[in-house]
Amino acid sequence: MYLFLDLKQLETTITDVSNFTVIRNGKRIQLKIPEFLYDSDMFSFKGNFSGFLSDFVTFGTLKSKWGTVKTDVSVIPKKDGVYSYRGRISTTNFDIGKLLKIEDIGKITFNGNADGDFKISDKTISGLFKGEISKLEAKQYVYENIKLDGYYKDKMFDGMVSVNDSNLQFEFLGRWDASGELPNFDFNLHADKIVPGKLNIAKNIYQSEIAFNMKAKFTGNKIDNLTGVIIVDDGYYKNKNGKFSLDGIQLISVPKEASTELSFNSSYLDIKVDGIYQFQDIWNSLKSTMNKYVPALNFETSKIQKPNLFDYRIIFKNLDDLTHVFNPDINVETPFLLYGKMDSEHSDFQLEGSIPGFQYKNVWFRNIFVSNKVIDEQYI
Repeated sequence: MYLFLDLKQLETTITDVSNFTVIRNGKRIQLKIPEFLYDSDMFSFKGNFSGFLSDFVTFGTLKSKWGTVKTDVSVIPKKDGVYSYRGRISTTNFDIGKLLKIEDIGKITFNGNADGDFKISDKTISGLFKGEISKLEAKQYVYENIKLDGYYKDKMFDGMVSVNDSNLQFEFLGRWDASGELPNFDFNLHADKIVPGKLNIAKNIYQSEIAFNMKAKFTGNKIDNLTGVIIVDDGYYKNKNGKFSLDGIQLISVPKEASTELSFNSSYLDIKVDGIYQFQDIWNSLKSTMNKYVPALNFETSKIQKPNLFDYRIIFKNLDDLTHVFNPDINVETPFLLYGKMDSEHSDFQLEGSIPGFQYKNVWFRNIFVSNKVIDEQYI
């Protein structure tokens, strides 16, 4: 049945809409409405609807307690329960956080175009999206001037995102794919300005500012399972104490047959780790080791321990800029080398090396030698 509705002012609730009777091929069809929409209470619609229930064009303004949505969208059925959509959608102070029940997200003002598909069976969305978010509330901060232009499908985005906010200015160009077991990234990120404290994402470094260029091609969601390369150049970090360069930073993770080689290189220090590692569990492994050799410490540890079996090597080149910015009371003489290994299964942690000199305020410590290892079940 073809419909044309010119609605001057419709006011109703989702509960009322769900009770609408739809007859198709002589059978009554129950409207399937997402549960979260029932919280909308009373809403109003002004505009028109033309077409069939499964193939239509809608143009108008929808208002609810969450905010205002304007649509000019066509919906056309395709095969196997897939519907294509095309048109323009805009919102004004729409509380998407309350709609989707996301605590740290608030209102959004958006204007953009969409051209893609919606699959009913698994409720997945795909298509081309292009638009501008003039305002977005997140973590009690209002972001401004966000632009996006790209393709989205099954937790994968390929395109451009840029932000020109007073405290966050960057451009992302590339691909982010979280459809597999581990997310995959391949992108360039140019960040002109990031002020973490004012964005309420790192209040302990409120007066800091960061800028950098990043090229990344890797798989993984944490350092333990990362495989690939991340390169940072032409950047800086600064706070009230001073500034240091982020040029020449590289993080490379290369899988081997039964282990992984992880290397971090910079102007300040180089780190190489080779073996099997679970960095999130290292502190737990260290506490277990100390409990074995010094039972009086009696650290509380997790019953389930992840394996850490690796060799490590740290070359300290020049730490002056880092200590000046993070803690001016500290001075470390360089260069020097620290190396060792960890074997959590046998409660073995080794650290060897020497530090030429260490200063805290007016107190100097010189010629610091470090050497510890396990010999005949004794930690020496």
